[in-house]
Amino acid sequence: MAIIYLLTTFFLLSSLLATLTHNNKDILVPQRNLNAHKLLFITVPAFIIGLYFVAYRPFTSGGDTSSYLNTFSHLNSIATARADGQLYYGNTEILFWPTQALLKTFLSPRGWLIANYLIVVYLTYIAYKKICKHVQISPLIFTLVFLTYFAVYSGNALRQSYALPLSAIAFTYAYERKNLKFAIFTLLAIFYHWSAIILLTTPAFIRIPNKTKYYIWLPIGALALSTFSYQFAGNLVQALNFAPVTSKFDLYFQEGRISHFGQVWETLNFWLSIFIYYAVVITTRGKNNYECVKKYLLTFMTFVLFSIFTADVSERYMVGCIFIIPISIAIIFKEMKISTVYKNIAYILTFSIMSILVYTRESAMITLGIQP
Repeated sequence: MAIIYLLTTFFLLSSLLATLTHNNKDILVPQRNLNAHKLLFITVPAFIIGLYFVAYRPFTSGGDTSSYLNTFSHLNSIATARADGQLYYGNTEILFWPTQALLKTFLSPRGWLIANYLIVVYLTYIAYKKICKHVQISPLIFTLVFLTYFAVYSGNALRQSYALPLSAIAFTYAYERKNLKFAIFTLLAIFYHWSAIILLTTPAFIRIPNKTKYYIWLPIGALALSTFSYQFAGNLVQALNFAPVTSKFDLYFQEGRISHFGQVWETLNFWLSIFIYYAVVITTRGKNNYECVKKYLLTFMTFVLFSIFTADVSERYMVGCIFIIPISIAIIFKEMKISTVYKNIAYILTFSIMSILVYTRESAMITLGIQP
């Protein structure tokens, strides 16, 4: 447990140095001449914390780590990887295990976990770079996502930790009306994890008027219609007739699967996502320069609430909101009418506290194999 506080203190001190070296300038906005300070005192410390807890987690960690490692040990080649994955772990996505079979040709199990972390870090940076250019926030805050629940997810749900940044990239291409790139990254995301299928609704969400009332009431409307989620999902799956998605529908909706963590609305992360979503909506009302982020959050929040009675499905979309928490909180602080110095310190303290809350939770300690 002491290592958690040690690493959090390391991040806090480093980040406060970043605040001091910014000379009363906002650490959240892009400033080329201050990028080195952000990189050294914010990006790298958060990266190290994620590296330690995610990439160097024990092989005996709880959750899905042992199942992934077992399947990795049985992979024979790229050609047979999907069959091997189905045999030892039961995953049906097209790209995940072939990618891991390629990595296995030159990596040990520990090297594989490290490589997966680095791949997710790289994809996250690309996603943040694309999103942040629409909201004028520095993408160098991207590693702060590993001080959130996403770190636990990336150390357990390996397939979705690939799919989430790919989904964010696909969303920005849809927002920019770059349809071919949107289609390519949507397929990539779906082929790494089935939950990315909601990207098919992205063009519809992007066309929703950028008005506060829609951001407030559409998720509430989705919650009101949540009792029809089973019928809606069944009709969509039938129309797509895509075997991997059909198998997931059967598992989560028709086989009486019981969630491993209970009801989704009983989790702290659910209420955190709700709070941050509406905080972004309210603090940016009447402003058009945050539309990309608000439409992204609207998409995921709508599906979180629409699938609320199928906890494992709702949770997967909740992590889509958590994935851009560093951007969301940056927007909230950016719009606050307080001194830049206090704003910088408040932002740093928020993620220092969040990291302690995340890594000291019993479920996270079990999942990542953290010793008490």
